[in-house]
Amino acid sequence: MEAGHLLLVFARGDLLRLGRDLVLALAVLALTSDIVALLFRPLGIAALAFLVSAVALLLAWGVTAPHGWLTLVFVSGALGHAAITQRDVARRIDFSVGSVSASQLALLVVLLLVAVAALYLGATSYTREEGFSIPEQYSDEFAERLAARVAAAFPSLLRQQVHESVQSHTGQLLTEELERIMAPVTPYVPIAAAIALFLPLLAVSYVLSWVILPVLWIVLALFRAVGLTRIAIEAVEVKRLVLS
Repeated sequence: MEAGHLLLVFARGDLLRLGRDLVLALAVLALTSDIVALLFRPLGIAALAFLVSAVALLLAWGVTAPHGWLTLVFVSGALGHAAITQRDVARRIDFSVGSVSASQLALLVVLLLVAVAALYLGATSYTREEGFSIPEQYSDEFAERLAARVAAAFPSLLRQQVHESVQSHTGQLLTEELERIMAPVTPYVPIAAAIALFLPLLAVSYVLSWVILPVLWIVLALFRAVGLTRIAIEAVEVKRLVLS
């Protein structure tokens, strides 16, 4: 997400691929977090698993202060999800994958916030160094179309020279004018892009929170079928107030 910098908003194909990969990553990470929350008990074992995941994330991401804070947000969200899930499991008489539903959406929102924050970091770094500009392929396409239309009005002997001149000057003018116009608002563009990405994906996260449950049920059923897990019956003491 941090490498998918701000200018992807101009490239619909790249943006769709980035969104697809992000949604898939959210779903897989939420699903595996559910498995850890349900099966890695007590909570300290789940915490150890999430800590190992966080260390791997941080090392792959790069050890910096912003990355460290975002990794801490991830660990906190995952641990909160595990704590709520395990508390619900302890209160139930029968095991159910519905135990994860109480905090599933909150976990997805935390993961989404981390991803959007990563995009913000990358966009901020890019605009600070490069400013705001149209991707070269788009400025070239616009200049080519304009040059072709202008050159068509000239005789064939002059058409090629006019085409080249208009194309060169149009691309340069478009880049310079956009940079001049966008200069005052460039510092605010990364946060605007992050919000624009977050809001639609928030709705997607809500849908994912329900889609993941049947997938989790299937995965746990497969675990049980291959002997990786089993149903254990435990005797527990129950406190009640009764008449003497």
